[in-house]
This record gives sequence, structure tokens and C-alpha cells, in this order.
Amino acid sequence: MSIRTPPTLLQLAAESLLRDQASAIASLEHLPAELFPELFIQAYSSRCHQVLKAIMQAWPFTVLPLGCLPDLSLDEVFKAVLDGLDLLLAQEVRSRRCKLWVLDLRKLGSDFWRMCYRDSTKKPSPTCPMDVHRSSPNMEHPLAPVEVFLDLNCNEWDTDEFFMYVIQWAKQREGLLHQS
Repeated sequence: MSIRTPPTLLQLAAESLLRDQASAIASLEHLPAELFPELFIQAYSSRCHQVLKAIMQAWPFTVLPLGCLPDLSLDEVFKAVLDGLDLLLAQEVRSRRCKLWVLDLRKLGSDFWRMCYRDSTKKPSPTCPMDVHRSSPNMEHPLAPVEVFLDLNCNEWDTDEFFMYVIQWAKQREGLLHQS
């Protein structure tokens, strides 16, 4: 007989919030930052499009590392994340809460989210991009472009629908994104 690990309080809180998506969206400005990664992961896996769009506009960290999420592909859930980023980029004044400057689509390791966000008892790892991207756009300017990081394999990228969609999306937002 195996013993299952009980869910953490963060997991339970995120589950509870997602039961009433309108309340979850309304409460984003007041939630502790530690809850955002778990809420994002659960909203992503539960396909809660409206919650994902709202989370993008209130993301309290400088980096959103999407590339290491399991099953990241071109689907309606990923498009909802990009729609949320579009809404963020269209704002004349960003929420005080939102600190998003880097959308990282690179595959950085399967336990990246746990290392950087989930273990709230420790400071973020030095390998976490929250500390790495000090050269990001001027942090005092509320409308500085968002940086997008994406690893491309030149032998395969021309046939990969996901990469082509992201590249086209970025080209359409020239001036709003800093592409690396």
C-alpha cells in the first residue's frame, strides 16, 4: 500500500479559487505572489482561458517560464496565454502588481517551476531567470517591451507549427516585444 502525499495549502487554495473563476480573476490584485505559480499551473492544466488571460496581466514575477511546462504546444490554452499578454501590452498603464518583463519559451528543466516559485521557504535559485535578466527593459518604465526567449532548432523550425505561430505572433507585435 502506498501513501499519497497530501496537497499543499497552495495547491488547495488554487483549486478553491478555480472553482469560481470570476472570483479568482477579481482577487488577483490581492493574492500573495506565492500563489500565482500554482494558480497558473492549475489554470493551464484545467484549460481556464479567462483566468490565464487575467493572470498574465497581474503576474507578480519578472519572468514567466512557459517553455518547461509539460505539453506546451500550440493549442487554445497557449493562445489564451498570448491573448493575456496582448491585453497586457495594450494597456496604457500596467497594474502595479504586474512585473512581467520576460516570456521564456525555452526548455529549462522539468523542475524549474518548483525551484523558482513553489518552495517559498527558500530564496529563488541563482539559476532562476528572475535574477538572471537584470538587463531587461528599464524596470521603471511601465510600458517597456516584454522580452521573449525562444530556442529554435534551425533544422526543424520551419516545419514546427508552434514555433511558426510564436514567430508570426511576435512579428505582429514589433515594438512591443524585445526578441532574443
